[in-house]
Amino acid sequence: MEALLSADTPLETERVWLGMLRALPPARRVAMAWDWTGSVINAGRLTVLTQHPEIDAQEAALRYAPRYGTAIVRLAEERRRRLSEAEANRFPSLQEVLWPLLSALEALQITAVPLSLAIPFYGVPRFVGEISLAVERLPERQALQQRLPERFWLDETAEAGPGLRLVELQSLLPVWLWPSDSGDNAALLQRLLDSRRVAPLLEEAPPIPVPSPEALFLYLLAWQGEQRTTSDERWYDFLGILKMQQPSGLNLELLRTLARDLQCLPQLEEALARTGLEF
Repeated sequence: MEALLSADTPLETERVWLGMLRALPPARRVAMAWDWTGSVINAGRLTVLTQHPEIDAQEAALRYAPRYGTAIVRLAEERRRRLSEAEANRFPSLQEVLWPLLSALEALQITAVPLSLAIPFYGVPRFVGEISLAVERLPERQALQQRLPERFWLDETAEAGPGLRLVELQSLLPVWLWPSDSGDNAALLQRLLDSRRVAPLLEEAPPIPVPSPEALFLYLLAWQGEQRTTSDERWYDFLGILKMQQPSGLNLELLRTLARDLQCLPQLEEALARTGLEF
């Protein structure tokens, strides 16, 4: 059995930890992942302030904005000047970020399901480096921008490809929309959309469509192209979903059939074996 926490973590400790997580509502695990993300980002800003005492909190918050180009630096600076210091330096709630985005897509009659946030919904929480969604098609840029609050910026610097990247200006987290009608991963994304069911992804918010755990797992396993997660993070996600769902929470026959169709059955069997569970 491969441990999730660390190689020297007693397996009994991991079992207790997984049992505690399994007892929580899935939306609480999503909230934990978002809180973790905010803590990591805020800790990074404090580190920048410590290393560069000559700058203020706003400059520290914008330290990594230039990676998206000069336009976003100006927009973020203008937005932060209109806010109080406490509000400008506050990490946004998940509802503030996700709900306007889903509402804008719904207004444009575009079906969407979360990807990165579905991982802690079915698996274990960790830092979320981006928000990603599968969408049936990409929206027209101007129409989307008109329906989004000013906290979102459509990134014109992203390399040409099937996806569309936005940036949430308060957290500076990227938001990716991946369409199911184009690109190497179109079939994977369509499976995610086809598998959707309504579930409470967010605490104190109406339920929204989420992909099935089987479709999500195959998406993680078979995605082609650039990965913004390390191989260790991906195995953490694989094992987290398998160990949290256990055999009873997954349709293994469907999972193996889909993996065979996608020519990634060996990778699936490796992941199943590494859990140490009887699948």
